[in-house]
Amino acid sequence: MARSSSPRRNKNASDDEDLQILEEYTRQNQAKTDLTGSKMGLYTLFGLLTSLVPTYMFTEIYGVDIYERVGLIFVVLVTIIVTCYLSKAYHNLFARQRPLFDSEYARVLQKGRARRTKEEFAQADARRERLSETASSAYSIWFLNAFFVVVCLSLAFYIFPGYNAKFNYLISTSAAAYTTHWFSTIKVPKKKSN
Repeated sequence: MARSSSPRRNKNASDDEDLQILEEYTRQNQAKTDLTGSKMGLYTLFGLLTSLVPTYMFTEIYGVDIYERVGLIFVVLVTIIVTCYLSKAYHNLFARQRPLFDSEYARVLQKGRARRTKEEFAQADARRERLSETASSAYSIWFLNAFFVVVCLSLAFYIFPGYNAKFNYLISTSAAAYTTHWFSTIKVPKKKSN
């Protein structure tokens, strides 16, 4: 009986070691995933452009009058809130995807390491850093934009189609932004290997 519990104990110990290694990697690479001014500007710009899609949709399809004084203030406030949620969601998914892209590109780079000099390898490593940052940013923006638009359209046309247009705009756009932000913060469980 004692022997059968030993492999389980070793597996738990290796899981703890893996978790410690992952936490160490996260601490060392925190600077890579911190929000810089250029990333924040990029995420805010894409968040604003994406948050304007439902605004356009509601003004053209539902006829929400944004030119009246209260309507304009209402639309601007909802757009600002949605932009903030989306820009944070972009960064959250970027921070989660960056190590995955980074490790994949590092694996490819290690295959050709023997053929390169130290200078060539350093240049390739710098290119790998830029490539993984660009790829993870593009992936987070593309994926979350698609997710936001699908959730917003589903809420607007299938869940709340008979409600007042302003209420529908407020609820569907805000709920889609919050759902997108929440989705970007979900921790993906590790696959259990047999």
